[in-house]
Amino acid sequence: MRNAERLCLAHFWVAFAAFAAAAVLGAWQMWVRSPLGAHIGTPDDYYMSVTAHGVAMAYVLTTFFIMGFGYFVAVTSLDRPLPGKAWACQMARATSATVWLPMTLTA
Repeated sequence: MRNAERLCLAHFWVAFAAFAAAAVLGAWQMWVRSPLGAHIGTPDDYYMSVTAHGVAMAYVLTTFFIMGFGYFVAVTSLDRPLPGKAWACQMARATSATVWLPMTLTA
């Protein structure tokens, strides 16, 4: 299996794991709020699960799914491999110099 395929699949697995965890939290929230449900835990536990459910669905699932899909589309449509670690490290250094240096000078 090529590195690009492994990277895409890793992103999809993280996205689907976040979806599974969020689904469990959503089912627990429905059980607690239903008239049949036992009141398990404290209100703090309930609102913490609401927050975790929302973050997992809105941020983690969408970010990792979109990144995995983006890698897949870039590799298949351009018919070229992903750049690699050297390019990523070089871009990280360039970005940190252009973003953080002006912020530290103005602060």
